[in-house]
Amino acid sequence: MTFPIQFRFDDDQLRLLDERVRAEGTTRAAFLRTVVSEALSDKPKLNVGRLNQVTEYSQTALAALVQHFLGDKQTDIIAVTAERLEQFHGQK
Repeated sequence: MTFPIQFRFDDDQLRLLDERVRAEGTTRAAFLRTVVSEALSDKPKLNVGRLNQVTEYSQTALAALVQHFLGDKQTDIIAVTAERLEQFHGQK
């Protein structure tokens, strides 16, 4: 059994919601049900700040290793990385 619930979005929230829904090829209702289900689940919460910190550290360490050991290949590695970001994540 399902129950309708109504609430309001401001213009920016609705625009962002619609962008996400289009990108994922779903409906507003289906997307919001998924978001609510995930928020109510017992899964551990993602610490975005910590994830960012670990990512920054990893990128810095990897850049130092590449520069030290593969300095002549650095431009090629950056180019391949940009291509893969575009291919798998749709961004540069």
